[in-house]
Amino acid sequence: MDSEFALTIVIPCKDDRRVLDCIASIDVDCEVVVVVNGSADAFVAEIEPALSACGAIMACLEEANLSAALEHGVRAAQNDAILFMDADCLFEPGSIAQLLAAMASGSADNAVYKGTVCFDIGTGLLSKFIARSRHIHTTAPPTAFKPPLLVHRCLAPRIGGYFFDARLLWKEDADLDWRLRQAGVAVVPVPDARIHHAALDIRADLRSNYRYGVGAALGKLLAIPLTTPDRSLRRTYQSDGFAVAGYMALANLARACGYRWTLVLATFRNHG
Repeated sequence: MDSEFALTIVIPCKDDRRVLDCIASIDVDCEVVVVVNGSADAFVAEIEPALSACGAIMACLEEANLSAALEHGVRAAQNDAILFMDADCLFEPGSIAQLLAAMASGSADNAVYKGTVCFDIGTGLLSKFIARSRHIHTTAPPTAFKPPLLVHRCLAPRIGGYFFDARLLWKEDADLDWRLRQAGVAVVPVPDARIHHAALDIRADLRSNYRYGVGAALGKLLAIPLTTPDRSLRRTYQSDGFAVAGYMALANLARACGYRWTLVLATFRNHG
């Protein structure tokens, strides 16, 4: 590896065989830890020999919790440079090396390194709108949202001793981004370190946006500050036109439903 840092790539995975394609796109010599996140026994039995054949280390959580899965991966990692990736994404050739080179020439103890997510547009017009809306609210401003996000373990003591808070089922990286910024840790964009995110259908995207709302509500209930991405309809309209802004409005509605419903449920529990 052309870097002074030995690397571990952490990939949470719930019932997604695309993790094997993700691993196949890795083009550096590194440790790979796949955290199977609350999957059924049948999936675990199916994926375990395939991961072993890829040389990946498998860890399992019985109950699905993305934050806990990511933090479990950090604890399982043998190396201090840790790259967070998603099972439904692929690395472009050379992207991992670009991230490592940025860390090597920068400051591992005072910065994290964020690559570029290219959202595949799929085959339909709606998939294109989804991809554009995703690009807008995950890239402005530059944040420590993963994937791909390269961090060094030495940062943990500065941000509370951990990277991900298991109490936050969603919006886990919005919490991480907030704590990094409060600690004075820079988020360094590495534009040429590109990954490709699989195209999303409307059901999957709205479900994700609903979960973002759940995570935001949990942050409010737990008094955990979170970085809020730019989901402005006006900005979306100015940059991408009416159709994408219309879809962003729908995604924002799904997020608002997750947020409000979580607060309502919490109220009922507190008075039950």
